[in-house]
Amino acid sequence: QLACPLDLGCHSVERRVFVIRGLSRHHSSRNMASSFSNLLFNLLLIICSCAYFRQYFPALLDRQRYGPFGFFWKAARVGERLSPYVSVSCLLMAFSTLFVN
Repeated sequence: QLACPLDLGCHSVERRVFVIRGLSRHHSSRNMASSFSNLLFNLLLIICSCAYFRQYFPALLDRQRYGPFGFFWKAARVGERLSPYVSVSCLLMAFSTLFVN
């Protein structure tokens, strides 16, 4: 029988595979919540950055409405039109990052 890596108490091949790949069943819900939080954080960062760049350099994003860079134009539009909601979301994310995590 192979030894368990770092003596993690693996008793079956199935458990060993989960531990090696970092997919331990005990921490999966916490990792999913963390990855969702990171996704929201990055999405808010993209929206705020695109709205800022469009404010000062409108031609940069306006000519890229379609195609692969159209996402950034759409993010800028969301940041402009929903700015009160985006700013409240940024404040909530900052509070969560500073005090909850």
